[in-house]
Amino acid sequence: FSEKVTLNLTDLDLTQANGTMDTLTTADGGKTWVGTFTPSTGVQDSTNIITLNTTYKDDAGNSGTAATSVNYSIDTKAPTLTTVSANGTVDTITLTFDEALDSVNFATTDMFYVTDGTLTPDPADGSALLKYSIEAISISGNTATLTVDPTIVSTAGTTWIVTYVDQPGNDAQALQDIYGSDVSSFTRTAVI
Repeated sequence: FSEKVTLNLTDLDLTQANGTMDTLTTADGGKTWVGTFTPSTGVQDSTNIITLNTTYKDDAGNSGTAATSVNYSIDTKAPTLTTVSANGTVDTITLTFDEALDSVNFATTDMFYVTDGTLTPDPADGSALLKYSIEAISISGNTATLTVDPTIVSTAGTTWIVTYVDQPGNDAQALQDIYGSDVSSFTRTAVI
């Protein structure tokens, strides 16, 4: 501000902010105020503003003037899986999401596995399903292409079940959008 003022959270209008502000503090007696803004979870919005009302006052008791922040974008909404498809030989499975994925930081192959529609038992553990591994992952736009274990043998009409297991918390080694919002764990089927 151009002079010292008394500022409280109630002087801010956060109705179009899509988030919350913590306590405002000043280190210079009231000319500069700082607060931490935390965006709401599950939001994808490119039209957000914070408004300063005229309710704050200077040391003489004069009301201030209103102001509005610049527009800012928020994306805390995780990408959603929309379709799963497999090619006829099941050497690739394509996952399509509702937004672009991060093509630099993404999930490792051990976060995925595929089981067959006949639910083949694992020879090493008859009570578990045989899990075929994913050999490679590539990301392009809103699709993730999984290269499947080449030992899978399939015929037309087979149902394959692809599972992705996300670790708790957001980290760079996960399927995520460019803002770091992780894709949730999922199990989906693909019929070839």
